[in-house]
Amino acid sequence: MEEPLWDYLTINGGDTMKKIIIFSSLLLLLSVSVANAELIVEIPDASGKVGDVINIPVNVKDAKSVGSMDIAITYDPSIVSIEKVEKGSLSKGIVSSNTENPGIIIVSVVDSSGINGDGEVVKLTFKLLKEGSTPLKIENVKAYDANTHIDIIAATSDGSITVENGGIQNYLMYGVIALIVIIIGGLAVFWKKSK
Repeated sequence: MEEPLWDYLTINGGDTMKKIIIFSSLLLLLSVSVANAELIVEIPDASGKVGDVINIPVNVKDAKSVGSMDIAITYDPSIVSIEKVEKGSLSKGIVSSNTENPGIIIVSVVDSSGINGDGEVVKLTFKLLKEGSTPLKIENVKAYDANTHIDIIAATSDGSITVENGGIQNYLMYGVIALIVIIIGGLAVFWKKSK
């Protein structure tokens, strides 16, 4: 008659083998729960004309009890300038940012009740400076669970801003300004001659 596997393991150093099996099982359970906790952080593409001020969201998908998140985003400061960073509609906690170095935005989001679901966690406001395109590259994301403080794996999806020339609207504006200057200059000359 064959011995059951567990009896065999117990007879031949079973205590050590039990510990290995229990440890392996725990690792497997932990890796499954971490893999299911993936968070997606994304920035959509946007466009506008030179001189426009536009808002661009930083969105999350599949957020589950995200207690805090640090995000580093880079951009081309010759194409756009960052005007402000605000709390998004999904954030109920605190948002702080550092935009002192042109070309990089560091954002920290803290929400003790945890961010859950899909939506906007941060809103970025940019001024469009000149024609061209700049990536909005998410360089780094660190996210932590609100309850356990364990790292949450985050995937990212970068965005971009395309800035178009103001087109005929800019030329019309310059034309109107030039016409006003000519009229004022003509009136000044006419008024001076009439004295």
